[in-house]
Amino acid sequence: MPLADATFNVARAATLALGLSHGDLAEIAHGLDDRLHQPPRRALYPRSMELVERARELGALGATISGAGPTVLFWVFFEQTGALVERLRQEAGGWADVRRLNFVAMGADASRVVVTGSLKFDAAALPAAAARGRDRVLRFFRLGPDRPVVVAGSTMRGEEIVVLRAFRRLKGSSPNALLVLAPRHAERFAEATHLARGEGFATIRRSELPIDAEPRVDVVVLDTIGELAQIYQLATVAFVGGSLVPTGGHNILEPAVFGRPIVFGPYMSNFAEIAREFLEHHAAVQVPGDAALEETLVDLLHDRVRRASLGAAARALVEANRGSRDRTIEALARVLPPPRPATVHPFRVVH
Repeated sequence: MPLADATFNVARAATLALGLSHGDLAEIAHGLDDRLHQPPRRALYPRSMELVERARELGALGATISGAGPTVLFWVFFEQTGALVERLRQEAGGWADVRRLNFVAMGADASRVVVTGSLKFDAAALPAAAARGRDRVLRFFRLGPDRPVVVAGSTMRGEEIVVLRAFRRLKGSSPNALLVLAPRHAERFAEATHLARGEGFATIRRSELPIDAEPRVDVVVLDTIGELAQIYQLATVAFVGGSLVPTGGHNILEPAVFGRPIVFGPYMSNFAEIAREFLEHHAAVQVPGDAALEETLVDLLHDRVRRASLGAAARALVEANRGSRDRTIEALARVLPPPRPATVHPFRVVH
């Protein structure tokens, strides 16, 4: 969804909450849209301060425009509306109510809007179920009980080098530590392997590992498809990629279902509500950037109590949010026509 569309949808919920009309919102959005297509010269924006005042009316604490172009004006509106919706979420008691208000603001009948939760929680396999037939990959990682493992999953370009340099510091205090590096895209397996070796680490690809043996290397590049979810159960600490670079993050429920401590970066827009819920329940750690990732990995590796607390909270949160699939099926069953009784036709003998 384009950023402007996402902003407008979020703002609809704020409009309803404050009792503003759709016309109020449209006026602001139209004014901003006009300015998004003009050169960034403040002289062209006679309505700049009017727009800022409207942003204040939407809950802004204050805004300063000094020689600002249209992008700045847009972000003032976006950020302040987001702050208001966050306040609404706190007052309403959860994001489910905000999502419901969003649809109502678009004209849906409030009595017919049902929020059943996120199906992603039901899709996260339970450890026992996951083990049936799919844990063969663990036979390639016969690890000693005292060997620390960092799993960096679904990493994007620009993240592997950060993780590798953080891992270098970690190796200073834990020389036997193992890093499992899992690039998100298959075409980058060779690149990740080259990066790891370039940093001086003994590196092997998962496809090259002998079965029923311990990897005698520093880094294993997971160059297979479909094994990452199982590999997460080996993690002493799990870093979920796509979050240090602005690509929106990836699924943190895969390590959570195994009760592993989870770390992710600032960019989690693809899993925004789930990430927010994990942070509120102290079930994950969000780092603002590269340096903080290094510090956090080192700290967690040496803090068994905090790792246990984060992992237990993550697992509990997954279990507490299961059931959306059944609730969705029940909600659909209430509005779908009943199934027709099956009619059995006798066979006709054809001569």
